[in-house]
This record gives sequence, structure tokens and C-alpha cells, in this order.
Amino acid sequence: MLFFAVFAGIGGVVGWSIGKFIPKSEGGLDTFATQFGLAFLCFFIVLLPIHEAIHGLFFKLIGAQKVGFGWSMKSLIVYAYAQKFVMTLRENALVAAMPFVVITISLTVLWFIFPQWQFFWGSALLLHTFACMGDFILIRYFYKNRTSQMYTYDDIEEKNYSYFFRKKSR
Repeated sequence: MLFFAVFAGIGGVVGWSIGKFIPKSEGGLDTFATQFGLAFLCFFIVLLPIHEAIHGLFFKLIGAQKVGFGWSMKSLIVYAYAQKFVMTLRENALVAAMPFVVITISLTVLWFIFPQWQFFWGSALLLHTFACMGDFILIRYFYKNRTSQMYTYDDIEEKNYSYFFRKKSR
């Protein structure tokens, strides 16, 4: 919990600082409610599919033959998976981190290019960052186990399960 509280605090300070120093202009999306509402819609219609596509691309780049996508109404998540592909926790953490990195950089650049929509970009960035919590948990799991030889394996299509294995030492 402390990790998430510190992360949220740092994100708030960074977001406030960026917003404070970007020049404001009139034009485009003129109210906070409109900008937030559009950012909320954009998050579901544009950012989530792009986020999962980035996961899928990086699964392919590390060698996965079959990449799939799914969702869980029970857990309120969408996800990408590499069916029956063994990868190290380091590779898993890389795949988990890439959407956050790519989308955060993209939204920040757009924030500077179109500063009159700063609340839109900030809201989209905030919503996306919150949605990355599952990815951050995978990265943290890698970090905690970085000295162990561990692997992950998805069998979503047959058993609807992801496995994490630790290599036994002899």
C-alpha cells in the first residue's frame, strides 16, 4: 500500500507541476467537465485497445507465436496473453511496462503540442496510469524475485490460467 501511496503522490505532484507551467489558452475543449468526459470515453475507446495492442506487439517481439486478448467482467480487467509461451519474469516485466511507457510519453508530448486541452491530456494520463496497476504489480513481482530464476506461462485458451514457476536449485 505504501508503494501505491508514494506512486500516487509522486504522480500527483508531477501532474500538478506540468499543468502549472503549461501556458493556458482559449480554444478547443473549453470546460473541465467536457475535457474529463471526453478523456473518459477516449480511455475506453482508444487507450485500452492501444494499451493491449502494445502488450501484444511486445509478446510477439520476444518470440510468442500466439497472442490473444480477453477480458474478465468479474475482475473488471482486459488483458493480453501469450498462449503456451514460456518467458522469464524479466521479459514479462518488459511486456508489462511498455504500454505505460509508450502511452505516457505520447500523452505528455500531446499535452505540450495542444496545451489548450491540458485537462483532457492530464485526465487521460491519470486514468491510464490507474489502469496500469496490474502491470505495476507484475513489475513489482519481478523486482521482488529478480534473484530467482522464474518463468511464466499462459494457458488461457484451455485451462484459463497463468502459471509462475521457480527453477529448483540443485
